[in-house]
Amino acid sequence: MVGITLSLLTLWSHQEYISNKPELWDAMPWYTMKKTASVHDMIHQFKNKCIQKLIFDSLYHFPVNHKKLESLFNTLKMAA
Repeated sequence: MVGITLSLLTLWSHQEYISNKPELWDAMPWYTMKKTASVHDMIHQFKNKCIQKLIFDSLYHFPVNHKKLESLFNTLKMAA
C-alpha cells in the first residue's frame, strides 16, 4: 500500500513540476544545492493543494477580494 501511495504521489508531483507549479519546493538556506523535490516536499505540496482546494471551493460562491484571496493563499502556503 505504501508503494502504491508513494508512486501516486510521485506521479502527481511530476505533473505539478511539468505544469510549472512547484511553489513549495524552495531550497532551504542551508541546502542550496537542492535540485529536486524530496518526499517531504511532495507531501507538503499535496497537503497545501488539498487545503487550498477545500477553502477556495467553499469561497467560490461568495464575492471575495482578489487581494484577500492572495493573502489567504500565502498564509495557507506557510501553514501546510
